[in-house]
Amino acid sequence: MGLAVSKNRLTLTPDTKLLRGKDTVYPVVVDPIPRTIHRSAWTGVMSGMPNEQDWAYSGSAGMGKCPINYNPTTCAGIGVRRLLFTFPLSAYKGKQILSAQFSARVEHVYWADAKAEPVDLYRIGGKNYTVTKTSSWGNTKDDWSDYLATMDTKISPTTCSGSANLNIKNGELLNEVKAATADSWSSMSLGLRAKDESDYPGWKRICGNTFLKIEYNTPPRQVDYKLMSTNPGGPCNWDPATRKYTDVLPQLRAEARDPDHGSAYADQVKMQFQVFYNDANGVEQNYLAETGYKSPNAGTVFTHTVTQPAGKPTIPASTLITWQARAFDGDAWGPWSSDGTPQRCAVMRDAARPKAPKVASPEYPDDDMWHHGIGTVGKFTFAASDKDVKEYRYVFDGEARKTVTVTGGAPATVTWNPPRAGRHWVTVEAYDGANNSSVPAHYEFLVTDGKQAAGQWNLDDPQGSELAQDSSDSGSHPGRPGTGVSFGAEGPGGVADGAAHFDGTKNAYLDSWGTVMDTGRSFSVSAWVKPTALNRDMAVISQDSTGEPGFVLGYDATDKAWAFSTPDMDVDAMTSWKAVAPAATYPVKANEWVLLTGVFDAYAAAGPELRLYVNDKEAAKTARHTAWSSIRSLQIGRVLAKSGYRDNFEGDLAEVRAYDRVLPQTQIAQLITVKPQRKGYWPLEAVGADGNSANVQAGGQPLALHGATIYKPANEFDDAALVDGGSLALDGTDDWAGTANPVVTGADSYTVAVRAKLTTPDAEKSQTVLSLPGRNADRITVRFQAATKQWELALTDADSGTAKVTTVTDADALPGVSLSGTHLAVVYDAVTHQVDLYVDGQPVATASEDEEHFFDHTTWASSGGLQVGRSALGGGGEYFAGSIDEVRVYAGAADATAIGRMNQLTGDPDL
Repeated sequence: MGLAVSKNRLTLTPDTKLLRGKDTVYPVVVDPIPRTIHRSAWTGVMSGMPNEQDWAYSGSAGMGKCPINYNPTTCAGIGVRRLLFTFPLSAYKGKQILSAQFSARVEHVYWADAKAEPVDLYRIGGKNYTVTKTSSWGNTKDDWSDYLATMDTKISPTTCSGSANLNIKNGELLNEVKAATADSWSSMSLGLRAKDESDYPGWKRICGNTFLKIEYNTPPRQVDYKLMSTNPGGPCNWDPATRKYTDVLPQLRAEARDPDHGSAYADQVKMQFQVFYNDANGVEQNYLAETGYKSPNAGTVFTHTVTQPAGKPTIPASTLITWQARAFDGDAWGPWSSDGTPQRCAVMRDAARPKAPKVASPEYPDDDMWHHGIGTVGKFTFAASDKDVKEYRYVFDGEARKTVTVTGGAPATVTWNPPRAGRHWVTVEAYDGANNSSVPAHYEFLVTDGKQAAGQWNLDDPQGSELAQDSSDSGSHPGRPGTGVSFGAEGPGGVADGAAHFDGTKNAYLDSWGTVMDTGRSFSVSAWVKPTALNRDMAVISQDSTGEPGFVLGYDATDKAWAFSTPDMDVDAMTSWKAVAPAATYPVKANEWVLLTGVFDAYAAAGPELRLYVNDKEAAKTARHTAWSSIRSLQIGRVLAKSGYRDNFEGDLAEVRAYDRVLPQTQIAQLITVKPQRKGYWPLEAVGADGNSANVQAGGQPLALHGATIYKPANEFDDAALVDGGSLALDGTDDWAGTANPVVTGADSYTVAVRAKLTTPDAEKSQTVLSLPGRNADRITVRFQAATKQWELALTDADSGTAKVTTVTDADALPGVSLSGTHLAVVYDAVTHQVDLYVDGQPVATASEDEEHFFDHTTWASSGGLQVGRSALGGGGEYFAGSIDEVRVYAGAADATAIGRMNQLTGDPDL
């Protein structure tokens, strides 16, 4: 592949013959994956000072015989210098290594015309040998036994932040890396020394920020038998006691997983099936079949229908068919699915057996597409092929078998509510009057984690707003406030959160001016509530109908309790179905925030049911014996009666949400995580004697400074700090700051914010502002991306070196070097999975016409402390060059108003 680099452009020129080749399968992707790892430890050693070392030297250090003729003072007593580096290799365990390159930056050479003077690369020591602060000439001189390569070309000097100009690729270095990763080395140490250490011309100064660039391929993972099935038949099974039958040659189904596949690297794989059967003489036969290439995403199925193989004996009408599968990524085969398991998947062919029933679902079709979702009940219809069928026996996801009876082979419809996102299945057998069973039908479908809110009013709107924004995907129901509503109150998360105040008068309400949910079907409503008076009934949320509300969630003054109720009918209601939280267990207190959630489950196991949750606990439930649909506007802060609106709310409300599905308890618990709670605020005004910068948050972790310093202008002519009197100054080489333990992990709702100023917006390398590290990947990274010259948020889906990476880029504004820098903030809402990158107080827009927001469905938690000014991966990298100030971290999602306050150029310790 051709490569051309200009100032602002990188051009790749693919091989035309490859693209037009008859064996080329599209899409064509760039593979293998390159990964750069930086040295985790480094030092310089000196023959003239055999017990001394230049541990973790900053900038560049000498290599070769120190030229005393040039620098008699500096070189006095030094003798010969060598440089040693340790590189972590754990991330390459199990990888297929394709290429390896050692790179360094030579800052100075002996000759003014930079004539060639050879430099040698060695492997130092053996398995897991590590350079330490005690490494010296005396205890390392005998470890240089494995020569790898020589670079004997002219080297034009560069800077320690420039492009690498000493590059040694493949050859014996590749062999050593292959052998080390195959033997599960956690680290390897390499060393540089002059070819001729007896004379001065070999002298060079080499920067400490060396790196290894390794290209690798990870073979596809073993195909998981739990992701394999036959139709007819069902999930993969090899137990003769529970063997399944098919009357036809079945379709085989399997999913593949490739660690190299993600949004950053779109790898593709194909599946190979191997089918076994015994012919009429009892002799085992087999054949192989391959599919086309697909992206190995969760939910993507590779299929093969068993066929009579050419040139092979006939597959008998009654025989055991077994099979296995494996995936190929273009470079390597993954293991067979049966490796390490007792047997291959098996299904018995019996052509005389009754045919499988047909299965269909309008909510969850078997079409390899994702459908909503958790909380949405699906209807599944079973239709027999024979008229004498009397019952269907069915199993969802391996649950207990259930039975539904019919007459004359009539179809039957059952309901099922998916408990989690992912692939699900149902197997169905039809039984006749003689209790003979059919071949089992196997039906698979894909389920999301649920539809987002049909309406969402965060009530964090600016003071004086004429509408309350509907933050749901549709945004079609903005709330129109009465004059008794005022915005700008503190929310459940304090000053970093917003709310609306309702004064309790008849004008204290928000009207959505439209039906949000069908209350005759399953629905859920939720709100953060802080009452200031408890002397009368008060409505939090309701929805109008003709003369009655479709429901009301609020406070019952008679019971002095929270309640969720629905009238038995519209207009002429005789009674209501009401779930009341016991006041003794869930006391209602004035001026305290509480999360209320009401759920109507039309398909509950015991029948249609109302459930009331206080915070994340189920506080009450009751049967709803009649269900009907309200047809008018959703109301916040009041409820409809025949006499008009009443029970106006007095107090504060926030985060009002309405769903046209059941909200399960696990997702209700996530609603609590949205409330922002400050975990850290570091104004970076001073550094203590312990080398830490204090955390304003009481009990919060300090920020330890590693090489970084607090800059304070000495006089009025010096550049000002970014905010107030001080800023964190970082050199871009090895300066950083961080906490000892995680502040937030990224697994739940969070907010991180910082003000940053680059030394130069034309930097040639990417620079990390903030990161939340795991062991093998950063959960989130906020960085300057050198390739685009833009601010970027990167999120990974797993703690893996080959994790899928999702990026959010600010395409509207280029980073500058203004005196105040740029304010950057990331807000993640674990309930909606929405993630927003704010730049100078404004959210970054998507580039897609179909998606209004960015989403992150990841749940893995980072394990390392907050990193400021670098990524911790590989021992440290992407060091930031410039100034950083006003670092803030919250558990929970701060609202746009709070982000605007963080963007101010004065510190705010109360925020």
